[in-house]
Amino acid sequence: MPPLILRILSSSVLIARRAGQVIRDVLNGGDLGVIDKGENDPQTEADRQSQRCIVSSLSHNFPGVTVVAEEELEPTVADDKDRVDGFDDDVLVMECPEKLRDVQEADVTIWVDPLDGTAEFTAGGELVDVLYVAN
Repeated sequence: MPPLILRILSSSVLIARRAGQVIRDVLNGGDLGVIDKGENDPQTEADRQSQRCIVSSLSHNFPGVTVVAEEELEPTVADDKDRVDGFDDDVLVMECPEKLRDVQEADVTIWVDPLDGTAEFTAGGELVDVLYVAN
């Protein structure tokens, strides 16, 4: 079995692809569902849905990993709708650095900002998903 870090990275590739599609679907739907969290700090339906996709997927695939997400959302039944299982095979065959081969789930915290630059996004700017893994 590949080291945990490669499995997380491999899974993250598929999760980011799905989260990106979720964001595009919201954008193409025309209703961003913008709410204001504070001064110049909007949150959109794309933020909410993509974060649920990312957090649900990571939590399901790696239950011992700590996941910290930007948006304060309550879990919903719909969280599993966009959940991603599986791995990107191209990543699984990569060489893992020696010092990361024995990392355990309890050693990993993943910080999620589902849509970096929401203010720019609501103004028609670029789409950016951020998934950051730190040990």
